Amino acid sequence: MSSDSIQNVLILQGGGSLGAFGCGVFKALTNNNIKTDIVAGTSIGGLNATIIAGSKGDHQTSGHIAPLGWRIEDQ
Repeated sequence: MSSDSIQNVLILQGGGSLGAFGCGVFKALTNNNIKTDIVAGTSIGGLNATIIAGSKGDHQTSGHIAPLGWRIEDQ
């Protein structure tokens, strides 16, 4: 991937319960068809970034996050 093709970068912060907010942000992005080229994070944000990057093809993270105790709720 060249630097010219990078359009959207998602950086997720650490801090315990803030990990749930990161999940909601990613869900909102995917619901609006906004794709991320790079995902990174620290602490719980790093764990979430790993899950997002690992499921990047299907954008169905709720099934991957559920075993970790996180729930992504529809509004």
